[in-house]
Amino acid sequence: MEVKNRKLAAKLEDLIEESERYYEESDYEGFVEVSLKAWNVLPIPREIYDESYHIAEGLAEGYLLIGNHEEAIKWAEIMGNCDMERADDGAREFVLGKMLFESGDMENSREKFVLAMTKSEGRVFVNEPKKYIEFLKKK
Repeated sequence: MEVKNRKLAAKLEDLIEESERYYEESDYEGFVEVSLKAWNVLPIPREIYDESYHIAEGLAEGYLLIGNHEEAIKWAEIMGNCDMERADDGAREFVLGKMLFESGDMENSREKFVLAMTKSEGRVFVNEPKKYIEFLKKK
């Protein structure tokens, strides 16, 4: 669902663009801070909007990059409940699996990676570090 209020949508777009600039500059703390502002601009319930999926995914990645695994996992779980109209292609499970892997929770990571592999027929592992697919292949 799109944000219908034009002023709100414009503010959201500005914040997303600002967060992307921080990301490009490798200022991941700034990226997370602005992404949280963008999340809070979304009307409640936030999870129903198209942008919620991308913001939550960005927050999971951002927190991972600054080494906050607990928040990375939390946002990957939130992402799993966002924009449910979106095709279920295994990306939700892959992102959560990645966050769990990086936090050291290999058992739960494997479960998510197996689901991601099944749903995506392997597509979600393309262009990702080889360590994830190699981990999945190991028993």
